[in-house]
Amino acid sequence: PDDVGRVSQDSFKAAIGLSKFGEMEEGSEDDGSEPSTPAFMLIPNPAFQNELDDLIEGIKYAYSSSTTFGGIASTVSSLSRARLFRYDASDPQCIQTLTDGCVGVAMQGDLEIKTMIAQGAKPVGGVYRVVSGEASTIKAISLDEVATQDEKEANEEDSDEKEEIEMDEAEKARVAAAQQKAMIPKPPLAEANFLMKTLSDDDQAFMRKALLVGVERGGSMGRTPSDLMRLAEGRGHRFAVFQVASAGMKDGSVTLPLGSVDIDTGTRLRYYVRESDFAKKEVEALWM
Repeated sequence: PDDVGRVSQDSFKAAIGLSKFGEMEEGSEDDGSEPSTPAFMLIPNPAFQNELDDLIEGIKYAYSSSTTFGGIASTVSSLSRARLFRYDASDPQCIQTLTDGCVGVAMQGDLEIKTMIAQGAKPVGGVYRVVSGEASTIKAISLDEVATQDEKEANEEDSDEKEEIEMDEAEKARVAAAQQKAMIPKPPLAEANFLMKTLSDDDQAFMRKALLVGVERGGSMGRTPSDLMRLAEGRGHRFAVFQVASAGMKDGSVTLPLGSVDIDTGTRLRYYVRESDFAKKEVEALWM
């Protein structure tokens, strides 16, 4: 897949097992109609994420009008590895169980594909701004107090269940102190460790397993509805979520997948954790 642009389209198709895809079957007749737009469903192993962009780019290179969709294979436990099951219609004896790579289905014919993006991750903590960063590396962040308050109020207005929580003076002082501390520029890894202590046991367990960072897609956030309300209105996700590819143990910086995003000073970001219930709500908001 990483040879896109250096090999011919036919060579690329053969490399990913699609050399015969799109050819008419023996005995079929050409009715003169335009060929249908191909569609590809991809299911990669989580470990394949660094090569996934190259594969998708290659498919666009070989099939420029195609539609590509899919989702990353998951596991039932952090102690197990995701498994992929491969079956080849052209070779009934080809039945494989894989622990790496990517499997997929190539489709063509009388079909219509409607795609949607459900990130399956909920935001936790406040909204931050990048104080220092370059390319896809974030070196220092600080809490954006105004954006955090706007986000909190927007979520409260959109929530069906309004719950008032009474806090004593000691609790109010603790929350205020935490916000003041978060406004001091610090490495994103240090802030993630601090935030983790405030989360539920399940969210903490996931955050230890995989650190997710959402980067604002662009434009001023301002006073806007919650993520689910935005999806229901057809406005898409405000933040694009990425899994941290590497972290600097000495300086506390985090690096997102190479080429996934260009980090500028002032860019807003949030921390995220995976949650199946939130993913279901995303799907419902997108299809309602």
